[in-house]
Amino acid sequence: MKAEKTRKKVFWFLFILVLLAGGALKLYKAHHAGIIYDESYTFAHFGQNIDDALNSYVNPNNNHVLNSILICAAYKFFGSYEHFIRIPSALAGIIFSLALGVIVFKTIANRPLKVAVLALVTLNHFSFDLSFLARGYAFALAGIFAGVAIVIWLLDSKIKYRNLWAPIVTISLMNFIAFGTMLSSVWVLAAVNIVFILFFSHRVFVKKPKGWSIIAINLLGILSLSGVLLYGLYKNLYEKILAGTGKFGLGLFGPYIKRLLIDSILDVETELGVLVSGGFILLGIASLAICLYRIKQRIRVDSLKQLFDRNQKECFIFLVTAVTVLAVFFHRVVLGKSIGYPRNSVFLIPLVLISIGIIFDKAIAIVKLRYSGRFFGGLIVFVVAGVVLQNLPTTSSVRIHNWDRQCISGPLLHKLKTIDPDKNWRIILSKDAYYINWGLIYYKRFGYNFDFARDSNWDIAIIYKTEKTTGAVYLDEDCFKKFNCFVVINPKLLQDKVIPYERLSRGQI
Repeated sequence: MKAEKTRKKVFWFLFILVLLAGGALKLYKAHHAGIIYDESYTFAHFGQNIDDALNSYVNPNNNHVLNSILICAAYKFFGSYEHFIRIPSALAGIIFSLALGVIVFKTIANRPLKVAVLALVTLNHFSFDLSFLARGYAFALAGIFAGVAIVIWLLDSKIKYRNLWAPIVTISLMNFIAFGTMLSSVWVLAAVNIVFILFFSHRVFVKKPKGWSIIAINLLGILSLSGVLLYGLYKNLYEKILAGTGKFGLGLFGPYIKRLLIDSILDVETELGVLVSGGFILLGIASLAICLYRIKQRIRVDSLKQLFDRNQKECFIFLVTAVTVLAVFFHRVVLGKSIGYPRNSVFLIPLVLISIGIIFDKAIAIVKLRYSGRFFGGLIVFVVAGVVLQNLPTTSSVRIHNWDRQCISGPLLHKLKTIDPDKNWRIILSKDAYYINWGLIYYKRFGYNFDFARDSNWDIAIIYKTEKTTGAVYLDEDCFKKFNCFVVINPKLLQDKVIPYERLSRGQI
């Protein structure tokens, strides 16, 4: 009994520690990573007054309406803080992490695996980075997974029939928040709505009423309430959005799935990464085989309906994941329509990771022999922990698209201000570093002095890592290579002693 209490305390300590570590790192990164093009552009065009947020549209940057509105509020109350535009999204990112904590806790039984899967899903670098940037991703992720967490809690706890409004309001608010901040969240949203209404809406009650009546009530209630809320938000924009949909990136299904299953989960760039990733895949296949064999055995004595009733929470996650993938496949491959950018798979990544965790959990429970079960479970936890360590988010740059180099904006200007706070620095950007410009422009309002050079009269040049040459002198290489960039110093600054070479060579600049 005492040993069990100790194990329980250790579990809760580690579970809460992972949640706190993820939240703290998210706030730290939101404060330290430089502003990127998309964030600066959003603030410049839609984030300074509510009218622009509700009525202006420059394709595709203001399909994040609620995000733009909240940036306006942050600007009003916290405008003196450099990264005020990230305050709403960082808070939404923390809500997203807490929702994932609830889902993992409710769907996975094995305690060590709960902690490992929570770390896997909350610290996944891809969804992590998109859940603090001042874009619509953070709010859509928070809305979707808070909604899923509440549905899972309802399925587990049950409610009385008189409270049938609760799931309707929950799903409608999820639709409003997620679709109101990110149109490309539509696939996961549609899957959650379809799966809940058709299969689970009558299962949240203590005494189950007739299925079809509840399905009809939820269908009409959710459609009506969601429609009214979203029309009120988009009434001045929807025609412009529809007219501009043809200009979105025509993402392919193959890269979408590659981003989802390989780039965002596995690290195959190092030998250790290949080893850990291979172990993860093999254990996943073995666990799935064990689960399918047990399902085959149980179908002999139980009906599928009984199996379905016993694992409601897990089935909800699996069905939402499967319906989303099928919807994306049908829309892109069968209909030939665009599914947007590969990074839109971020909304599916947590569902896939939790689904994998559930499969691992079920396999551990099936392998009941004392020593083999513990060995199998320990091996799974060890490999999942290895995947987490291979894919931890960085504390400096964003590992998505070319946003890594764009995050150099804030740290570079801080460094230049330290060297000479009064100098008006003339900055030149290489072709591969061009999109850093909007991030740099954002900081103009906070007293950073610089201009973009158009001729040979420049002070520093920002280049991408592939453009590095041996003859140049670079400013603080160790710092800026984290952004996959290098900052070239004009030799004239060294001659004029604007930047003393002695301090530079000793690593003091």
